[in-house]
Amino acid sequence: MAPKISRKLPDGSHTADEPFAWESREFLRKKLVGKVIQFRVEYKVPFDFENSQSFVGKTLDGIVEHVRDGSTMKIGLVLPSNDQSSLTYQMAMVVLSGVRCPQTNEPFGEEARFFTESRLLQRDVQVRVEQINPGGSTIVATVTFMDRDIAEYLLREGYAKCIDRTLGLVKDPKKLRTLESEAKSRKLRIWKDFKETVRSSSSINFDAKVLEISSADSLK
Repeated sequence: MAPKISRKLPDGSHTADEPFAWESREFLRKKLVGKVIQFRVEYKVPFDFENSQSFVGKTLDGIVEHVRDGSTMKIGLVLPSNDQSSLTYQMAMVVLSGVRCPQTNEPFGEEARFFTESRLLQRDVQVRVEQINPGGSTIVATVTFMDRDIAEYLLREGYAKCIDRTLGLVKDPKKLRTLESEAKSRKLRIWKDFKETVRSSSSINFDAKVLEISSADSLK
């Protein structure tokens, strides 16, 4: 086993480099950079989101390692180990509940990514797990920093819109809808060309069949 270099702990402090850790890292880096390699899986981390639905509804501490777009990020989650005496770190792709930002190749996508990145990258956050997608590859969650919900800020500034598929998972979907409406009325960012639909004052009644219940307040 090679000596370990310094790493950041959840409380913000850093461990000390083990003797010759940097030299060991550089030796391996120079041997492998630009080379085609083969590897063999010898063991897997025992924790697996696919069979750990017990985390749904719980709030975990984490550190944002990468921001893919305004509403999707890779977070290192701090998890209790099986014996509860130590901590386990698990990397996970996290999608914000109830909102969606444009992709980076779409209008305002880069701006939305920078908005989230400048506030969360390498910061300590709290992740309220609200859904784990089949296969355990993606977590749908509310991410807060300093008791602030990043989804609310994205909506308020016109960088995101509500999505019915996961809106019912959040604690206060009405608040998110209100923030979205305010951004629409101010024509901020993604809503710059928004035009309010004029509805008829007379009500319209018709018969219909419910095919799918997408969320608590959305039907198809």
